[in-house]
Amino acid sequence: MSKLIGPLLSISARGKFGSSLVFTSDCGGPHVKKLVPATGEPTAKQTAARLTLKNASTAWFTYFHDADEIAAWNLAAKYSGSSQSGYNAFLGALKQHPTTGEESAFVDKIDWLLAGNLTVWLLRAYSGYRPSGTAGWQLWTGTKPDNLLLNQTKTVTTGKCYFNPTYATGTKFYFRIKKTYWRSGIYAVTWPW
Repeated sequence: MSKLIGPLLSISARGKFGSSLVFTSDCGGPHVKKLVPATGEPTAKQTAARLTLKNASTAWFTYFHDADEIAAWNLAAKYSGSSQSGYNAFLGALKQHPTTGEESAFVDKIDWLLAGNLTVWLLRAYSGYRPSGTAGWQLWTGTKPDNLLLNQTKTVTTGKCYFNPTYATGTKFYFRIKKTYWRSGIYAVTWPW
């Protein structure tokens, strides 16, 4: 079914119309093309790509119930240079990576332990796997969301990573976690949180 905004072919339309036309739009404007149905079975690569996107989408809707995580991915999307949503930024970050093990792990919750100003990151993979004993998890911080610098590199212990950012009380700063690719959105906090 097509979604119309204004009269057909005037402003924009998207989706299938009947069994013959497809309405799309991109940076070049709206387009109409003939619907060409897929022929044959999907390839192994297509099937794997669909499974990866399905798992990433399921992970988003399963684990991201906290407004902080959603806001962090929305902020990451805003500063990525595209007009996508946080959900799409999350899918984009995970879609090129395996669906199991450490390489599919992402940040699904943060907590702060004010005693010692330690941050606890709970990391989870699509399947619920929590990495442990792996090094190279990086904390990127900065006072501007578009200018984050590497602050610390740590090892995950039982699905958690402890960081100790050093900022003066009352400082607003931004942070993000990376290992090979971005594993979290950009969080905005005032120290201590």
